[in-house]
Amino acid sequence: AAIASISAVALDSHGAEGGDQLRAMVFMTIAGTVVLAGFTAKPIAYLLDVRLPGRESVGILGIPGLGLMLGEALRDAGRTAVFIDANPQYCRLAEEKGFAVVFGNAFQERTLQRARFELVGTAIGMTSNDALNTQFVTYAKENFDVPQGFAAMRREDQTGDFTGLFTISHDLERWDVRVRHEDVERTRWKFVGVPDDSGPADEVPAVEVNSSGFIPTGSGDRFVLLVIERGKRAFPTSYDYEPRADDIASVVIHTEEREDAEADLRALGWELLPESEVDEAPAE
Repeated sequence: AAIASISAVALDSHGAEGGDQLRAMVFMTIAGTVVLAGFTAKPIAYLLDVRLPGRESVGILGIPGLGLMLGEALRDAGRTAVFIDANPQYCRLAEEKGFAVVFGNAFQERTLQRARFELVGTAIGMTSNDALNTQFVTYAKENFDVPQGFAAMRREDQTGDFTGLFTISHDLERWDVRVRHEDVERTRWKFVGVPDDSGPADEVPAVEVNSSGFIPTGSGDRFVLLVIERGKRAFPTSYDYEPRADDIASVVIHTEEREDAEADLRALGWELLPESEVDEAPAE
């Protein structure tokens, strides 16, 4: 553009025609190439496989117990998970399972930078400490603009910034013990509707919880809905989750209570998939 303007001025100074047309042609060429690049950059990036990744990753604080099983369920559903933990033994366990792991303090910016939190779309805090979980999600949102957050916490502690992880509060310490003893299994279920003629087939009866937000002790806390696959989407369950027809759920079941757990799930409208593969709990 600069050279064309100089040339146009030179042409005008010598009384030659075409200076204005030259300037117009150059600027139209620039505008046209910018527009062309704008419309074709994305498909060409896909074609050449050089597109920058979106915020599709899931950052999880807490590896032991259900943490690793949640990561495996997300990975099986096509999502990428990265773990953060300050326990080297737990980090090594996740690495052996093929996950990206960052050892360090989850409340230090450099730790989350190493975990590539600029690519994380969902932050999950699922330690046995409710306050730590909510603080982690808040920190990720405020410092890395993570758009979505889930925290393992009691229902009454839920705020508008994030929602409670899983459909109801679970005793994570109890599940940690079960996982260590390899007393759990992971199965896949499809939502087909509640077998009840009194209402619509896709409605789910409310699950009773006690005042602290946990499943009643008498129920044994038999199962946990981990991840939902809905079409091409896969996401962790939460207090806000409402089942829809054909949802596929990855469910962890306490093996000692398998029959009761499966009966509970069927009563809630879920059907065990015949091709469901059972995954043993990760050994610690």
